[in-house]
Amino acid sequence: MRSMAREGRASKRHPAQAKCKRHEEQVASLKHTVHIGMIEALGIMREGKSMADYPFHDDFAKRMLDEIVWWANTLKVGRSGDEVAKAA
Repeated sequence: MRSMAREGRASKRHPAQAKCKRHEEQVASLKHTVHIGMIEALGIMREGKSMADYPFHDDFAKRMLDEIVWWANTLKVGRSGDEVAKAA
């Protein structure tokens, strides 16, 4: 595949990249995550299992959701005086 930049033409940014660029300042990193492995995914998709069949994810999910709630409350307080956030 030839690069458009090499031909002297400006290359266009892919729409997904442009969207990421616009939202890059609104991202918060999380310490806790829930990883659903291949075994669990196949069990859910092929065998009709549900997340309740994998109770070991509960602790991880609770910690992750608690962290998301903390971020939401922190940002809500931080943006309460923000005129741009009020206009949005």
